[in-house]
Amino acid sequence: MIMRTDKGSQREQVYAPERILGKRLPAAVEAEKALLGALLLNDENVSHVAELLVPKDFYIPAHRHVYEAILTIFERSERIDIITLQNELEKKGVFQDMGGVVYLLSLQEDIPSVGLVTQHANIIKEKSVLRELINSATDIISNCYSQEEQEISEILDSAEKTIFQISHKRTDQSFVQINIWLKKTFQ
Repeated sequence: MIMRTDKGSQREQVYAPERILGKRLPAAVEAEKALLGALLLNDENVSHVAELLVPKDFYIPAHRHVYEAILTIFERSERIDIITLQNELEKKGVFQDMGGVVYLLSLQEDIPSVGLVTQHANIIKEKSVLRELINSATDIISNCYSQEEQEISEILDSAEKTIFQISHKRTDQSFVQINIWLKKTFQ
């Protein structure tokens, strides 16, 4: 994986499949920005989004850090705003690397609609699943080329298992952390 600079000090990952295929992996960068901005404007939506997304679903590393910090603050049952988010990101040592206050303020610019957080979260999740599928397919192809080391049945089993796991993650939304449901209940 290689890092390249994208817009200011935000960093974007270049994954191996991007180098191999010569194409950028599927991502919804604008949906990520809109979602994070909406969560900053109305932190009551965090519980809805936390059911759908985990930090690794975000393509841009800075967005991943912001979402992870939002979840950390939320889990402590604290309110989320620019100041609390800045404090959390500084604790993690990533605040200045990702662009500082200017970057956080930019997340709140041009938010299409605060009411669309679930739809934006679904778009982000779909792109994440596609990236995971592409990465897994790249691994499967690599295993096929190095087949001398493995039996064909092992390669097939591994490929089936990988695809099944991705498919299962996408359809299994029924398991949610208990603390998220408790917070929703108390709200």
